[in-house]
Amino acid sequence: MKPKSWRRYEGSRVKYVDFHRFVWPAEPEPTPPYDASRVADWVGDLVADGVKTAATAVAGLNKFHVSAGGVSLREHPAVAQALSGWERVKPQPQPKQPFTESMLDEVYAREETSSLRGARDFAMLAVAHGGAFRGESELLAARLPVRHVPDGCVVDVHTKTDRGVWATSARRIPKGSGGRRTPFGALMHYLALSGHSSGCVFRNISGGGAHARSNARPVSRSSLGDVVKRWAAVLGFDPSKFGTHSMKHGQADDLKAANVPEEVGMRVTNHRSAAVYRGYGSEGRVRQARAAARRRANDESAASRVAATALERDAWAASG
Repeated sequence: MKPKSWRRYEGSRVKYVDFHRFVWPAEPEPTPPYDASRVADWVGDLVADGVKTAATAVAGLNKFHVSAGGVSLREHPAVAQALSGWERVKPQPQPKQPFTESMLDEVYAREETSSLRGARDFAMLAVAHGGAFRGESELLAARLPVRHVPDGCVVDVHTKTDRGVWATSARRIPKGSGGRRTPFGALMHYLALSGHSSGCVFRNISGGGAHARSNARPVSRSSLGDVVKRWAAVLGFDPSKFGTHSMKHGQADDLKAANVPEEVGMRVTNHRSAAVYRGYGSEGRVRQARAAARRRANDESAASRVAATALERDAWAASG
């Protein structure tokens, strides 16, 4: 059986194979590396059908293609041209509002962290905000045991970099000061209540109250987002504007508000690109708003040019 990280790309391969069978039924099933010109036909078909995940499907197929020695599909002119159509129709991303340190303080003051469920939910929020995870896929894939290091602890997460290899990457969870309020303290409190020492860090909980038990199944992929939205609503915010990435935005906002140097902040958030780091938090939302304004201006300018050309054409026709 393929590692879990590769099973997520299987859907892209199956969709391409189905397309190939329909268009070229007499030919054998395609295997990687793939014919990029035929992949471009597939992408064009996805775009024509209005599939919003066209680029994600290409990225998934590309994993198999590159692992078999092929050059990235995105670098092929025909594929790039097909994806340019998707770029024109894809929905604009909706930036998430930051879930900041002050909001975590409010959650800690209200959450029943003495209960197993409350301890788990707060630990997910605290660790997501301060644990330098790249997103829920890493946070929820965190594995025990915890390895204690100076000023915190380290857990391993499964990464998606190597096909057929259970590759891991360490993520540090800072200790700080403040007891159970910190990422480290919240995690240690939750683990003490759950009794787990191996397997996934964050587990599904059966039952409630004194009968709550943490079982072997990991929490669902939507669990962190659900907790974020629930607490955003409790704190008086619009939950639709919050999601799992709100934790990363909040962490970046707090670091920048504290005047933490950019290179230090990038190490804390686990970013390798300064441009990507700058895209998080309030700074990122300002940049996105400016980009949206530029797009609107360009669209209006293009519409004006089209209208002017039409008027000129009508005037010329009338004079003839």
